[in-house]
Amino acid sequence: MVTFRKRIERAGIVLACLTTLACQDPPIDGDTAGGANGGPDAATDGGETTGMNRDAGGPTGGESDASPMGGDGGMTSKQDASAGADAMVFVPPPGSKVVFASSTIMSGKEVGGPEAANATCGVLATNAGLSGTFAAWLSTSTASAATRLAHHDDAYVRTDGMIVANDWADLTDGTLARAINKNELGATVVGDAWTGTLKDGSIAVDATCADWTSKDAGTLGKCGSNKGATANWTEAASAGCSNRLRIICVEQ
Repeated sequence: MVTFRKRIERAGIVLACLTTLACQDPPIDGDTAGGANGGPDAATDGGETTGMNRDAGGPTGGESDASPMGGDGGMTSKQDASAGADAMVFVPPPGSKVVFASSTIMSGKEVGGPEAANATCGVLATNAGLSGTFAAWLSTSTASAATRLAHHDDAYVRTDGMIVANDWADLTDGTLARAINKNELGATVVGDAWTGTLKDGSIAVDATCADWTSKDAGTLGKCGSNKGATANWTEAASAGCSNRLRIICVEQ
């Protein structure tokens, strides 16, 4: 009887462990901190943010990836001269603008402000074989993302060709077609992204990490969730600026 009871208890422990592991969101891409080129304080991205004040925003919304717009975009085989082998390169649908979450993570100070963040987006896009000019979805205390970024009438798509929004108005109305959870290489990512920006592209007051010069845990920056398809894609939380998060890059 004692032996049987111990077997039951051990089985219960194993089942509990398996259930716990199944509920975790493991990091999918091996990210490092410090902007596009990394830095001396490189850290593994576990997709977690600490010291956050979660804002109310409802569920993150579901996602249906039935087909990319028009079926003309997606991954295509292209000879990579540097690698000497066929590489899968993303070709966006005609007329669309690409949006992605950075593969790199950084503290509020490491973001460095809009120009530095734009440069990070540009390096990541170029290294991934993406054409065009990219800017960070980022606000400061004096300049909003809405005034910094171009407003397009064309669709915004992820690096897998799936539509995020039909145009700028759709991008800033508080609801996305699907979450921005693909990085510049088309890999699925977890974790939040610095924005300093509300759903309509306006400034998140007192939440820009002192205009992206602070890595103080007591200073706050607004961030969005890449699981979010409601307003929480850009204003999910206020996080201490010591956290290392992604940024969102938008083709101009």
